[in-house]
Amino acid sequence: MYALTTKQVEFFHREGYVHVPDALTAEDLDPVQNELEEIVDRNARRLVKEGRVDRDYAELPFARRLVPLARADPSAIADINIPGNLGQGIFDFLHNDNLLDLVESLVGPEIYANSCQHIRAKLPATDDYAGHLSRFEWARSTAWHQDLGVLLPEADDTLVVTTWIPLVDADEENGTLMVYPRCHNEPIRTHIRPPESEGGSFTVDPAELPDWDPVTIPIQRGGLLVIHCRTPHGSQPNRSDSIRWSMDLRWNDARKPNGRPHLPGLYVRSRESPELVVNQREEWLTAWKFARVSSRQPGALRNATHQRGPITSDALNHTHIMNEICLCKVLCGATSGRKEIIDLLRQRSRPYLFPTSLSPSISSASTELRDRLEAHTRYFKRELSARGFGHNRGDHPIVPVMLCDAVLAKGVAARLLEKGVYTICIFAKVKTEFGC
Repeated sequence: MYALTTKQVEFFHREGYVHVPDALTAEDLDPVQNELEEIVDRNARRLVKEGRVDRDYAELPFARRLVPLARADPSAIADINIPGNLGQGIFDFLHNDNLLDLVESLVGPEIYANSCQHIRAKLPATDDYAGHLSRFEWARSTAWHQDLGVLLPEADDTLVVTTWIPLVDADEENGTLMVYPRCHNEPIRTHIRPPESEGGSFTVDPAELPDWDPVTIPIQRGGLLVIHCRTPHGSQPNRSDSIRWSMDLRWNDARKPNGRPHLPGLYVRSRESPELVVNQREEWLTAWKFARVSSRQPGALRNATHQRGPITSDALNHTHIMNEICLCKVLCGATSGRKEIIDLLRQRSRPYLFPTSLSPSISSASTELRDRLEAHTRYFKRELSARGFGHNRGDHPIVPVMLCDAVLAKGVAARLLEKGVYTICIFAKVKTEFGC
């Protein structure tokens, strides 16, 4: 167990942050770094092939290789940050037991990896990077902000904890984190957006910054900083000649609002409902693919502006996809839309889940299929009743089998799938006529 000590928990609740040295081992961090090295190497080889650079700089160490590549072309940083980087290394790290033991000390045993996750390569602060990189926080300071200031108001009463984890030693020279302690119990400060020429990142209104000095916290590789979601924090520019690689990962009690419900997070630990934990990376990839398509902006989601900071609106993200889908109770439940939408909805949308969904052209051509469906429905309900299973009344061909236990239902669905019977388990906290 790498749980926080009682003194560390008390320090966190008093100061709004806590520095935890030696929280992680090389064995914990190396897979993430190895994956990032592969991404940089892939981008380097691509730039050589495209004639953007004359060599791949493979002789440079991890902390320096990206620098000359970024000076040559802004696409050198592609796929470093989440969701561009959804690799197995970062997915496994979000399930790392040492890290989750520590997080559990603050948010409890039901842990949700918030979708607001970042991997950052803070470049040495110079003005000679390609494109607009020199103007943004990749090569500048990180503006003072509160993490809760850029989440939806639904999370105002949720403790969202940030773990800031450097992959190299972080100090004042290369732009380690700074925090304003002892102000996490105060109201959320107003966030404003400066001009793009000044970075364009949302920041606490300077007039509302605390009137005491911030604390600069050097952290060696293997250590981490735990930050309260209301604690203002930021960083100065990187004045060294190497990259300050780091991760900022956010966590909250999975039973509480997370502030970004429309973006894919992960249920990573649970004692109450272990069956809800996402252990397969493919599920994460599919969720992000769906989010990208629904926003109609590959690689980024459309942002709305909230008075405290940027938010991504659930309605805004999903209006486009809903406009392109004929819902289940319209046109006999046919699914139509762009190819990307259909690929995502196959075996997920209601018309694919339930056997009554025929396209209008088929359903209007003959009654033979409907008659056969009615006969099958009557037989299925009769046999279910004979075996003591509850089901819905009437003659509707959608026949939910009520087991009244989510864990049992998922187990039965899994066994049926093993036997070749396509089965979907649906459960929610609703009251039915069966009392479940």
